[in-house]
Amino acid sequence: MIGKPVGHDRTILESQRALLGRRLLRHKTAMIGLVIISVMILVAIFAPYIAVQDPLQQDISNRFARPSRFHYFGTDALGRDLFSRVVYGSRISLMLGVVAVGIAFTIGVGTGLLAGYYPTIDLVVMRLVDILMAFPTILLAIAIVGVLGPGIFNAIVAVGITSIPGFIRITRASVLSIRETEYVEAARATGASEFRIIYQHILPNTMAPIIVYGTLHLSSAILSGAILSFLGLGAQPPAPEWGAMVSSSRQYLNLAPHTAFFPILAIFLTVLGFNFLGDGLRDVLDPRLKN
Repeated sequence: MIGKPVGHDRTILESQRALLGRRLLRHKTAMIGLVIISVMILVAIFAPYIAVQDPLQQDISNRFARPSRFHYFGTDALGRDLFSRVVYGSRISLMLGVVAVGIAFTIGVGTGLLAGYYPTIDLVVMRLVDILMAFPTILLAIAIVGVLGPGIFNAIVAVGITSIPGFIRITRASVLSIRETEYVEAARATGASEFRIIYQHILPNTMAPIIVYGTLHLSSAILSGAILSFLGLGAQPPAPEWGAMVSSSRQYLNLAPHTAFFPILAIFLTVLGFNFLGDGLRDVLDPRLKN
């Protein structure tokens, strides 16, 4: 008698996952985003095999070379191969976005769960969130890096900290709508501990909006990291980071516009891919679209 409901619930869960998978595959925008992101991830993983030259190798005699079969994207002011630098830059930008969002996800979701479940904690947490959100995100990130010092690690920390309030708010909102539902009340009635109620009954039912928000926010995190590097606060030369590449090429735009075009294109495609995938996930996971 005990095993049947468990097996039945598992079957329902698998059916729901299959249905969501079919919806996602039918969503053209999400598939375009998934393809773009998959390509970027593969480029980052196999960068040593894709890059035709050392991204740090200088050749002053060949500076500002136009795109050719020897240099697919041309060369920069120091004669470094732009294609190789853009390829290796995918590693830095994706790592920055994923790690920063991972930090924000871990801290923000945990804090949001506690704030949404315990009113006393909620009062303190939301006042702190209001203070953080009173500042523009990029200005707060610049201030944090200004205190910690420039560098890719500090840029990741800054972007992660500025992303925490968003995860807290969306998690808290979901918990507030779930904590008084019948299945949570039933868990309380059976004597389940608050820890078990939060992490086994509430958390799984808050994941859909959190996943959508996290996917969409990856694009913002990557863009913020590029902005910090553009301002000289993120990745430091000679690291092949897209924002830093755009910064170093801005004074040569009239002479060699290709030195800025390709890193900007890489940022654009990556941000576009995560936005497309996030929009698709939002459509697929929206409860109003369920049969």
